[in-house]
Amino acid sequence: PDSNAAVHPLDYMVYALLQQGRDAEARTIVQRSRESTDSYYRGILGYSAAAIPARFALERSGWHEAAQLPVPAGVAPFVEAVTRFARAVGAARSGKVELAKTETAALAALRDSLTAHNDSYWATVVDAQRLAASAWIARAEKRPADAVRLAREGAELEETVEKHPVTPGPLLPARELEGDLLFAMGRPADALRAYEQVLAREPRRARSLYGAARSAQQAGKRSIAKSRYEELHALMTRADQNRAEALAARLYLGRS
Repeated sequence: PDSNAAVHPLDYMVYALLQQGRDAEARTIVQRSRESTDSYYRGILGYSAAAIPARFALERSGWHEAAQLPVPAGVAPFVEAVTRFARAVGAARSGKVELAKTETAALAALRDSLTAHNDSYWATVVDAQRLAASAWIARAEKRPADAVRLAREGAELEETVEKHPVTPGPLLPARELEGDLLFAMGRPADALRAYEQVLAREPRRARSLYGAARSAQQAGKRSIAKSRYEELHALMTRADQNRAEALAARLYLGRS
């Protein structure tokens, strides 16, 4: 993929802190990014400026927070898509279905714009985001078969492209969102397979470790549950006390 957009370390730093459950430290970086007056950072690095607050909301499963993110003005389509995706998923998962539909329609328009400019890489990424968000709309509308199909299509499409160097990783991997969906639908064994696919591509992702652990727990796969909770606990030794994933791992493992 085209890597003309420079990498900004703050997005990578926020990602790393969130994987460790160090939300308070990550929050300070989010605030710094919002207050930045650096024209280079706000312009060429607009992706990071949009991704940092979106990542902060989504990695913590802050769906209401994600749905309310302000849409940046005057930015490239692939940058605007960052916020539109976060808003779409956040809205769909917090009961704001009409807002979610508006945002997925915006993602479709951004995909078309990218396609028209021969930017096949970002067009693919954005379309995968649209599909992943649409799966949660289908679930909210009680269309389970459509939800599963859309989630799978989004994951399969996203996995056809490599990670761009401008980002430490997808805001939320589409395969991880598929796992979330399957778990919410009472299919823990299927959810576990989805989370394990994410972990094969992105080892030590906190949300997927937690998803795999609790899916294995519900599916009666005790050895996998214990292994994944142990890995999550080790990852989050410095986590904030109220981080849900860290609390769940300590509870399961009987750690104080």
